Amino acid sequence: MANVTITSAQVVVLSATGCTGTVTWYNAANTSVGTGASYTTPSAVAASTSYSADCTVSTCTSTKTTATITLNASSPCPPALNHTATVASGLYKATDTINSQVIMTSPTRYQAGKSITLSPGFKADSGTIFEAKIAACNQRRFSIHKKSYPNLSSFFYD
Repeated sequence: MANVTITSAQVVVLSATGCTGTVTWYNAANTSVGTGASYTTPSAVAASTSYSADCTVSTCTSTKTTATITLNASSPCPPALNHTATVASGLYKATDTINSQVIMTSPTRYQAGKSITLSPGFKADSGTIFEAKIAACNQRRFSIHKKSYPNLSSFFYD
């Protein structure tokens, strides 16, 4: 489990790896909020908080590992984003790179200063609006060269 920095209120998906038993998730108040290898916050995280997880195999439970979700609205772009689980609809910006291997089911836009990589597993469902642009974090207009990608139905330009 890794710490996460977000720049605007959004739903966050946390993942735990290496557990061969049951992962139990806890909120900042140490209340159990669910089980499973991943946990999706029930609503947009609008303030910095933390979640913990432990692993139970048979009757043995590990110590909790904590991930902090930091809301940093003063820094509009983290250096990099790596999406490996479902993301909520919205605009995602990074100063350098974005890597995605998720299935897009709702309108989503990526903007990065250097590169956007759509890795194996990435798919924009039919009818889903997906936009990708290489631009500085604060840049609004852009140009893009469309590269063939088998699961991408269209690009939209502003």
